[in-house]
Amino acid sequence: MGFAFRLLIGSITLSVFAAPAPNAVSHSLVPGLHGTLLATNMNDNTLTVLDLASGRTVATLPTGAAPHEVAVSHDGRWAVVSNYGPAKEPGNTLTVVDLKPAVPVVVRTIDLGEYHRPHGSVFLPGDTAMLVTSE
Repeated sequence: MGFAFRLLIGSITLSVFAAPAPNAVSHSLVPGLHGTLLATNMNDNTLTVLDLASGRTVATLPTGAAPHEVAVSHDGRWAVVSNYGPAKEPGNTLTVVDLKPAVPVVVRTIDLGEYHRPHGSVFLPGDTAMLVTSE
């Protein structure tokens, strides 16, 4: 799908993406929609994409266990969800979503290996590299 970016992982807990409410919330520029909201659903292991102007749910997509936060690329094309995991089983994956289609789609899951509980994440300028922290 042409999606490639470098992932830099830290082993400290650091809040690099501030969200105004519990569960990750972010705005993006999806073509044709204004005021798009991305909300993680920790208990359902999903990400919901909402059009705020119409109140319409655009898509509800599967994620890894207990999705926690969302980072959106500067160009509004990509969303990356950190899958924190439930209390007894730490998560170690990121879900990558392509926001460009009329109905957004999950394009891949990135396994972070030994790095558990991904939390804060942010795209760096140029959208070819991303920083992710883990606990």
